[in-house]
Amino acid sequence: MRKNDYVSKVERLYRRHRSLIYWIAYAILEDEAWAKDASQETLARMLKYHDRLSFDSPVETKNYIARIARNTSFDMYNRRKKYNTLADGSETLPVTDNPTEEMYITKETVNEIVEIIRDMDPKYSDPLRFHKFDKMTVEQIAEIMGVSVRTVYYRIEKAKEIIKAELGKRGAGHE
Repeated sequence: MRKNDYVSKVERLYRRHRSLIYWIAYAILEDEAWAKDASQETLARMLKYHDRLSFDSPVETKNYIARIARNTSFDMYNRRKKYNTLADGSETLPVTDNPTEEMYITKETVNEIVEIIRDMDPKYSDPLRFHKFDKMTVEQIAEIMGVSVRTVYYRIEKAKEIIKAELGKRGAGHE
């Protein structure tokens, strides 16, 4: 498919589903300007991941677009929330994944992690987001994604490994 062909197809899909995209973004962000930004970012991601859009299956396509809009909106919400927390004067954030072990990370590291997750293949980032941000069970994620529970566990662990490796490459020095 030539570039202009998929761009016009994606734009038509976006126009067809833009009210759904905006509604999802507004429901999460509760701000008109942020929802409009999230809608535009959703279009950018649709263009980036056009090869994953099923132009032949309307239901599958609509669900995938809704997932992109949802993830984009949560990314923006979490970035805004973290920046607001950091803007309060705190130079570090506590990370309590393991209650017995507390680690502090700088705002630069938070920004790097957000960037790494944003650039990560959605098959790894989506299960991580669902599990960590949405507090969904592995079983719920498996059902939504149409994969086995074991696959979800693998993808979450793989996402964590990718984050660790990327932080190591960038010299963040976290284990």
